[in-house]
Amino acid sequence: MTLTLTETNALLTKAGIEPIESSILQKMLASFKPALVMSALKGASKDVGAKRWVLNNLEPLLAQTTQNQTPHAEYHESDVDRSPRHVPDQPPASYTENVPPANYQEDVAPDNYQERQAHHEPEPQPRQSREPQQSRQQPRPTTLDESREYRGHHVYGTAAALYFACSETKAGVSTLSIDGATSSGKRTFDWSKKVSLQVTQAELPIVAAVLFGYIKSCEFKSHGPAKNKGFKIEVQSNTHEKYLFFNLMEAKKPMVSVPVSAEDAFYIRNLLVEQLLHNSPQLDSYSIIENLKVFARMKQQPNNQ
Repeated sequence: MTLTLTETNALLTKAGIEPIESSILQKMLASFKPALVMSALKGASKDVGAKRWVLNNLEPLLAQTTQNQTPHAEYHESDVDRSPRHVPDQPPASYTENVPPANYQEDVAPDNYQERQAHHEPEPQPRQSREPQQSRQQPRPTTLDESREYRGHHVYGTAAALYFACSETKAGVSTLSIDGATSSGKRTFDWSKKVSLQVTQAELPIVAAVLFGYIKSCEFKSHGPAKNKGFKIEVQSNTHEKYLFFNLMEAKKPMVSVPVSAEDAFYIRNLLVEQLLHNSPQLDSYSIIENLKVFARMKQQPNNQ
């Protein structure tokens, strides 16, 4: 994939970010996969998570370039700030207008995506989707934190919130991890008491089929070491549109229930396709989606046929 400086600066300008020089782009492409950089740049104008990823990784490169351009600057080890970057304990609060209440009824529409996103600038959860390689030909700069790659999506409701992130199983299968937290006040969520689980290899195509609308619902239980976690996804609709309703459960904790709008589902589907492609690199996205259609028909086929 070729990413030119002209295309890059056009996408940055669209997202409200200052254009960069060619050397900065080359350093970024040397540190990250071009497909990941392109995905983040394209999403930066619409999604705050993508924009934050771009800004976080451009900042150290721009700072380094500025230092290199200063001819008589002297370096002192004492000048280096070795303190860790501050990451908030929980994502920002949620937009609370026109959102279904905790006792959600099926005929209530999910809240407005554009308005909700305008009130949030979430911090990605400290999760790394893949184990780092044991050796690298050229080590990446330590300022480029791989654990902050744009590989997740938040969904906010009134009473709870969800975070979907790319991850791997212990067996090395690419999948999604799901975190959920209930509200602890106006526009705040208690992520310290979150419910967390990981979609298994067998569950992954079923979850994808529901997100693509090929299957109406799915429910899985017995997650976690104590077999006390589970989740349910269901396609619902009202007079305006279809959407998803998501329940995340763990024994002795409040249920996390969040309506997932069509806009939020779009970004979650992108994560699912990305992970399915990692598991089958010989295929393309079209083949994956066609496979999901056949898979859904087989799952719904009567036993006597």
